[in-house]
Amino acid sequence: MKKTVLFFIFFAIILFNFAACYGAESQKLLYGGKTYSFEGYYLSLKDDIYMDESNYEGNAQSGILSLKDKDGMYSAVIAYEKLDEDTLKTMREYLNDNESSDRELFERFSEYRNSWFEALKAYYAKDYLFGGDAYGAGGSAMKVFGEYNEKIYGQDCHVILYNTIKSDKLDSQEETHIDITVPVNSKSTIYAINFKLAKGSLNEHSVKSISGLIDSMHIIGLPPQETPLGFFSDSKALELCNSGIYPDLGSGDTVYTSFTNSELGYKISYPVTFIPYMENNVIHSLDYHSYRINSNDFFSISVEPALDSAAISQKIDSVKKLYGDKIGGLDTGEVKLHGNTFFYLNYQLKDFKDFFYVYEYFTLYNSRLYSIQLHSAYRKPSQGIMQEFQKIAETLEFIEPSGSIYQESSDFAKFINPEEGYSIAYPEKWSFSENDLSSINYESYSIKNPDYSGSFEILASEGELNNECENTEILKAVAGLDTSYLKKYSAPYLDKPSRLLAYNFSVKNGVPCLVKLVNYLDSNDRVKLCYSVDMVRKKKLYSLFIIVSDYATQNGRVSDKSLDSAINRIAGSFTLEKTEEYLKKQAEGETRSRKTVFIENYFKQKFSENARISSAAYLYSKNDVFAVVDNAGSSGGFYRLKVDFAAKEIQITAKMTKSEVIASAAKDIRKRYKSKPIVDIVPDTRNMEVHVRYLDMKTFQPVKETYKVNVRFVDGYFSWDIIKKA
Repeated sequence: MKKTVLFFIFFAIILFNFAACYGAESQKLLYGGKTYSFEGYYLSLKDDIYMDESNYEGNAQSGILSLKDKDGMYSAVIAYEKLDEDTLKTMREYLNDNESSDRELFERFSEYRNSWFEALKAYYAKDYLFGGDAYGAGGSAMKVFGEYNEKIYGQDCHVILYNTIKSDKLDSQEETHIDITVPVNSKSTIYAINFKLAKGSLNEHSVKSISGLIDSMHIIGLPPQETPLGFFSDSKALELCNSGIYPDLGSGDTVYTSFTNSELGYKISYPVTFIPYMENNVIHSLDYHSYRINSNDFFSISVEPALDSAAISQKIDSVKKLYGDKIGGLDTGEVKLHGNTFFYLNYQLKDFKDFFYVYEYFTLYNSRLYSIQLHSAYRKPSQGIMQEFQKIAETLEFIEPSGSIYQESSDFAKFINPEEGYSIAYPEKWSFSENDLSSINYESYSIKNPDYSGSFEILASEGELNNECENTEILKAVAGLDTSYLKKYSAPYLDKPSRLLAYNFSVKNGVPCLVKLVNYLDSNDRVKLCYSVDMVRKKKLYSLFIIVSDYATQNGRVSDKSLDSAINRIAGSFTLEKTEEYLKKQAEGETRSRKTVFIENYFKQKFSENARISSAAYLYSKNDVFAVVDNAGSSGGFYRLKVDFAAKEIQITAKMTKSEVIASAAKDIRKRYKSKPIVDIVPDTRNMEVHVRYLDMKTFQPVKETYKVNVRFVDGYFSWDIIKKA
């Protein structure tokens, strides 16, 4: 722990010093032509460069300088970080390394310094995917146009050319950055020179001025820089950089690239300037890929199973049901594009005061439904984007599927929950276990393969709706648009940044089923791809979640063929059955879990046939249960139980009757009202309430108050809250 903290402090110092470069602003601009000296280097500024001279001494001490050119083309920051004795000591302690030389440690120090840029890219990547609003608009993005190794001041240096953009609804600001890192072993010092320009400003004039500033810096003991940096001759990178992260459509000849999905048998082309966005192809039958056009627009293509020719009308109907009164301006029809027949669906989504515009083409081929969608946030897409979107749809080409899907050869076992009737198959060599401390009323299971620990997980869980719902309500609830219908739902992406990418809603044998793709950020800010199946029978929800880390995928597909095959087979095996136990439970009208019923039967035999468990929950382990017993006369109350469900054994380890709790609560309430004339205090053991009447001395009329008593078991003791009812 100590080493981790020390390293965090050490690394944070580096990040702070260099991050400060981006926040530093010039306070006062003075005309140049002067030489300024700092520790280890000096600047001979030409007349076109300005420096904040008002805080010259502070700049010299901090090692951070802010500069600008007189034409306002760019700003620059020069900073340095020295590996001093304290930092060396911290590094040696963290690395447990007392053998390496100072020079070797400086090389490690330089590696840590370079890693900040990878962290910066990771930050922008997450914000690119999950920043902005729930519909995927806004946020920020970063694009690297070139990384170069060059000789600068005679040292092996690293240069990075990249753009960043920050967007907020209709406004965006894009900047170009040039980051130069100069590690000097002889001085145990890293120098950083960072330039920031407006997008499109890298031209002959600005390049000349930037080169002049680099030439004006002299690191004592190193040769001067007298030639322009080599990366300035990379005209292609500079051209792309000036065009920006999201180049304007129609600004030149459009160059196209293509995406081919050989397993699902299609190919589609799009402008090369579009940037890959969300993707999820964890399960072969449901496929989603999308590309950003700019901060407000992206297009996607998704593929899902289609049982018959009614699939398109059913899909359009499910869109209407899903969004309900949020949808407007609905327009549907049929059109031919490049020989393919498409149905189109155009509509607006209203979210509070904002509008989102959706344009979608559907077509059927080979028992699959293909959907090409354009999504525009906050404003209608431009005519150029609409034209490009139609061109993209026209490029959809169906090809012969490769048929090369790997088949998992291992033997599979089958798990079935006899009381609820859901079943799932999994490889025999994998582990299948009930999750620790899952709810006693809603069971949850994990399927794991230790060889892939961390890269994926599979969960099967139970949930419940508040009431038996119509299909429209089920769709809204499980898709996440109206969670008020949910009593219990254990989706791994709940309360996390997430995107619903694609879904397929169907009703088979009277069982509503929603299959969906969701990408989300987990609690450690790692990108996860999730495929889920939710089936509803009566009020109960039965869910399967297959979660894969994005680093284990390629184009949204699981990279390992064996794992990919096993996951797909597991997904296809999840189903509901009418087992003997399930039918018996339904005939008895029982909706609670078998564990709750088992505990109730124990108290029926011990106290009274009328005894009932109104609630039960795990405490600190799966054999440690807190139960509330009703309809058991004077024995009704609160019990801590040691339960062995497998051996069907129960032992009472602690108890407190309802009458004991209410009597104690009544005493506490009497103390609260000691300053008031009490008429009476009436305990209500059945409802766990206490009613108080006291005399109002102003009106001389009795006033009645009711208190609810909520009991819990914490830290080995029964305790309760006395809450005044409104």
